[in-house]
Amino acid sequence: MLQFNNTKILSFPRFKIIKNEKLKVRNYKGFNLTNITTELKKISQKIINRKIISHLDYYKSIASLHGYDFILYDEIKKNKNISRNLLNFRKKNKHISYLENRCHPFAKQDDKILILATNIDRELIDFLLSEYQKDQIKIVLTTPRDLKLFFQKIYKRTDTKNASELLHIREPKLSAKKVFSLKLTIFLLSLIGTLVACGYKYPAETSYCFAAFCTCVFLINSSFRVWLFVVAIYFKIKNRYKKEISILGQKNLPSYSILIPIYKETEVLKKLIKNISALKYPKKKLDVKLIFEEDDLETIELAKKLNPPHFFEFIIVPKSYPQTKPKACNYALTFCRGEYVCIYDAEDKPETDQLLKAVAKFRSLPDDYVCLQASLNYYNQGYNYLTRLFSLEYAQWFDWFLPGLNEFNAPIPLGGTSNHFKRKKLYELYNWDSYNVTEDADLGVRIYQKGFKTTILNSTTWEEATGSKRDWIKQRTRWIKGHMITVLIHNRNPFKFLWKTGLRGFLGFHLFLTLPLINFLINPLAILQGFFLLTSPDYSSWVGFGDDLLTYFIYGILLYNLSNIFMSMVAGIKRKFSKLYIFLPLVPLYWLLHSFASFVALYEVLTKPHYWAKTTHGKFIN
Repeated sequence: MLQFNNTKILSFPRFKIIKNEKLKVRNYKGFNLTNITTELKKISQKIINRKIISHLDYYKSIASLHGYDFILYDEIKKNKNISRNLLNFRKKNKHISYLENRCHPFAKQDDKILILATNIDRELIDFLLSEYQKDQIKIVLTTPRDLKLFFQKIYKRTDTKNASELLHIREPKLSAKKVFSLKLTIFLLSLIGTLVACGYKYPAETSYCFAAFCTCVFLINSSFRVWLFVVAIYFKIKNRYKKEISILGQKNLPSYSILIPIYKETEVLKKLIKNISALKYPKKKLDVKLIFEEDDLETIELAKKLNPPHFFEFIIVPKSYPQTKPKACNYALTFCRGEYVCIYDAEDKPETDQLLKAVAKFRSLPDDYVCLQASLNYYNQGYNYLTRLFSLEYAQWFDWFLPGLNEFNAPIPLGGTSNHFKRKKLYELYNWDSYNVTEDADLGVRIYQKGFKTTILNSTTWEEATGSKRDWIKQRTRWIKGHMITVLIHNRNPFKFLWKTGLRGFLGFHLFLTLPLINFLINPLAILQGFFLLTSPDYSSWVGFGDDLLTYFIYGILLYNLSNIFMSMVAGIKRKFSKLYIFLPLVPLYWLLHSFASFVALYEVLTKPHYWAKTTHGKFIN
């Protein structure tokens, strides 16, 4: 039994989990391995689930059965001699390596370094012997929870800083921490000044040019989206007889981490635990992180009362700027141990076989595919006209536009949930940008620039659509603001962006992301100008419109709105949303709401680019 003053690292008496079980302790390079038999693991898990013994007693017994001492984090924290010197054992350059191997030095006694660990296997021993001599170390076991608390204690400042600043430190020009560089500010101010001066000095010619510009934007935007639709339809027909990748024969499934950021969403917590627990994936391979903000005490307390299954783990994010979803995910990613990692929102209900499909898909693809995007749609689409149109828009985006963009081999702006990643590749990308309010779209572009690939996963996650116009405007403002920031950041040096993405990627990015933003901003102005042109002959003659341009201009506005109606109708066929078609005439008004949100977003880009407008969920959870 080890002892530090009054603190004891207790050696518990041996007791057998299974009566008459003969435990064969295997030795590797002088250390007893704690890898117990599969049968013993299954029975142990059953008696833990039935609360015959606690997790704590289980880990104590494993330590005792294999001849190791055991300690809890509270015992480490209470002892002043240990806690005072903890920071001396930090491994700044190998922090992640120690975390992945689930071990860390924490004290020194009798010229031996004490290593805190949760499980002793060959990989851990090989790792430790690559760092230390055998006679330098002594391993002490603890629980995964206590090891996590230990890491959070000694690396709190480092992890918090990396969660916020890693991308900005490594790739400052790709970070949204500073949206407007000096060159970009000068360019935008010069452009605005030129337009205002031209409008003042040459009002008729400026109005004429604006109409011509609008006509081109409407025609190109509508044509490109219809073309994506056609491409997606063609490949769906081409591959209609292609067999789906079998998920039944998948063996040796890897561990899978799930990140679920939650902030003031007590209404959805109980349902969330039920939805994630329903996933058809071996529970021993699941690593679910419920991510809470430090100041969200109400949600944390409720989560503790609900007592979720053992594969759920709470991650408390220290309060720091910016308080955003990507920063929370960056912080929690450090503690993930899965080969793959995905993100779900708190109100999500993924199809139960989604993780199995993701593993099968990854295994069927080349190594350069690092991300899968599942389809998203809404389970409350019938609530009101807004949720109906929202569902049709999502059906367009995820069922047709993104598959078409994927076949076009252009950057794919990811959705905010149901992204599946190869975890270690995320480290190479420096994780998410904590300062970008659409970190998903930005990461999709950075994946493409890095030479990696994204593709579509044939599975759906059902979400909750906001049924309130106020909440819809807040949510859409944040999305559009994030897309604006993403466009600005990646075009700080447009020639470098073109070189990294190639012509196809460059065009795909701007046609799919930049052009619609322009479309949203000019749409109400173009409709207003079209109204004056049709009702005021004096205005038309003053501007100098010929019949041809007037015709093209009106046709451009009509084509934009009619194509949106047509694509909404076609998108609804796959999802069997025919009951929503009665609201199709409202599609043009729905897109005008986007324009309103775009002007609000433009204002926020200039005044508060990092502000995260929280969307309320839970109204339709049942």
